[in-house]
Amino acid sequence: MTITKAKMTAILCAAALAAGTVGYLAVKDTNPLAQGSIITGWSSEGGNPQNKDNLQDRMYLIEQGDTITFSITAGGSEAYEWQVNKVVQSAGGDSLVWTVPDEKGIWEIHVKVTAASDEEHMEWVISTLSNDEAPDMLDYFTDGAYSGRTETDPWARPLPEWENSYHSLDPSKKMLSTSDSIDDGAIKTDSTVAYGTWKIRYYYPKYKIAGTEARIRYRYMWLGEYLFDSSMRAGSHTGFSGGQAHWNPIGGPDAPLGGECDAGFMTTGGKEPEDPQDWHEVTIIRTPDNEIYQFTDGIAHFKVWNGDYDSCSRMRLRIERERGNYSEGLVGFADCVEVYEGRY
Repeated sequence: MTITKAKMTAILCAAALAAGTVGYLAVKDTNPLAQGSIITGWSSEGGNPQNKDNLQDRMYLIEQGDTITFSITAGGSEAYEWQVNKVVQSAGGDSLVWTVPDEKGIWEIHVKVTAASDEEHMEWVISTLSNDEAPDMLDYFTDGAYSGRTETDPWARPLPEWENSYHSLDPSKKMLSTSDSIDDGAIKTDSTVAYGTWKIRYYYPKYKIAGTEARIRYRYMWLGEYLFDSSMRAGSHTGFSGGQAHWNPIGGPDAPLGGECDAGFMTTGGKEPEDPQDWHEVTIIRTPDNEIYQFTDGIAHFKVWNGDYDSCSRMRLRIERERGNYSEGLVGFADCVEVYEGRY
């Protein structure tokens, strides 16, 4: 018996309903040119790429000084917004000509295409880092998925496989957020890194002061019965706040060696509630002498000492917003996860 794509989709949706995991089905966008899509094609060309199979490959290595043209084909599009590492570029058409800086690094080239009241996203991740310099784990969700993945990162390594740890998250914008109908989602993946550097970027398009709150919780280490969290919040009941770090045993903050430290960083940067907000990068460092350092946008916020735990099993990423406030637009986005084992 032949099962059509439509019938298979119906079966998957029915299974999700039965399991109580209603939300975004986190499968790879293997057919991003499906009927009704705004974006109907993409390509990049130029420079001296490595690990690039064809013009449609979205993750590969390049050389310093390379000039690359990124192009989009779209139907009925009204506007293009190009970004390089979350910074909006002056280009406003269907292509971006960009020259790689004379430095080592990783760059995310992202485009948002809007048509009427809808939008779609496409991106590329390219790097000048060698295999030895590359992060031990990288996930920018460039393929619009976090499980069932077939693409490789710029160093030709398989992308991480995440699984739902609670309700699912939505990676369709090439970043993670909650879906329209889910308040709280979380995913997890295997990780054995207990010492090193972790990076993640987050973004709140806007925030509300009265009666709403959103939070992104990055559990970068899960050491058996011990866990380490970094929380980024916006729109608190008491105003607004930025990052916090938690290093709690499963038993809670009052258990031995539990603790909490507020970074004192204001997510809003003093802006008014309805103003557009900015992307922020959080860097967490844990050294072999069991000290944890946390930075936001390169600014050091605190250093704390924690217990001597040297084994890790997984990491977890959770995005939540206060229930019932869909119309408020208070939803967080997380992206650009990098992990460097034993490097500080």
